[in-house]
Amino acid sequence: MFDLLKKIYWIIFSTHQWYILYRKKDSKNWIKLKQPKNVSRADSFVIYENEKYYIFFEEFDIKERHGYLCVGELNQKDNSLENVKIILKENYHLSFPNVFRCKSEYYMIPESHANNEIALYKFVEFPYKLEKIKTLKKGNYADSVLLEYKEKFYLFTNKSENSSDLHSKNLSVFVSNDFINNDFVETHQNPVIQGSEFSRMGGKFIKENNKLYRVSQDCKTRYGYKINIMEVEKLTQKEYKEKLAIYIYPPKGYIAFHTLNSDNDIEVADGKVVVVNTKTIFKGIKNLINILKRKIYVK
Repeated sequence: MFDLLKKIYWIIFSTHQWYILYRKKDSKNWIKLKQPKNVSRADSFVIYENEKYYIFFEEFDIKERHGYLCVGELNQKDNSLENVKIILKENYHLSFPNVFRCKSEYYMIPESHANNEIALYKFVEFPYKLEKIKTLKKGNYADSVLLEYKEKFYLFTNKSENSSDLHSKNLSVFVSNDFINNDFVETHQNPVIQGSEFSRMGGKFIKENNKLYRVSQDCKTRYGYKINIMEVEKLTQKEYKEKLAIYIYPPKGYIAFHTLNSDNDIEVADGKVVVVNTKTIFKGIKNLINILKRKIYVK
């Protein structure tokens, strides 16, 4: 009975809020970036260009329950983001703005599974202006990451069982010779990884000391609980094998920690906190109504 009452209390009087974190690669201490009180910011990706760190992220309006994609310039003196602008906003939920460079051009693959597709965008003016150039795959896929490896392009993505599936328990791989001009085909025995502990992507691949690592998030304990760094043992057009190298728990004060990316000498991540508000029952009831009205997957 106590556990049930505790759960009801947290649902009514608390809100989960995500923050962007960053640190120098040689540091162990994560720094929280300043942000408005009425939003969550998560799924951070970083690009170092023109001696600036551009951080791309999902911004989620807590009141409206809707995610859209933004970019800002990292200010390390003030621990904040400057010149924050919305770069993509639709009538459906968007998250996980996977920005990457290929042959001197910048692209983005956001999570748009609420629109039943994996979409590819190209920056026509980095980092603020982009345009959609194609749909890579149709279907309910989440958190897609493109990897160029041995002259092939591999699309790692999580197949969701339904629009409210937070765990994405199946990791699939698709292959293409040219991700812009050709389609991605299924040559692996998908899913290559199953289960909520290791399947879901948590960022771009890491290439270090002649080894390749996949970043995944552990959803076994709770959604986006911690980060797993998986060492890729084998990747061919038909086979994929990996093993756990290390895992990273949430920093103190956070209950979840589910993306990790880096560029140059900066790492970015995100952390979730519980914000408790007991000032008025009215605000608590509004929280509960918003949760019950939620019809799409949100972060």
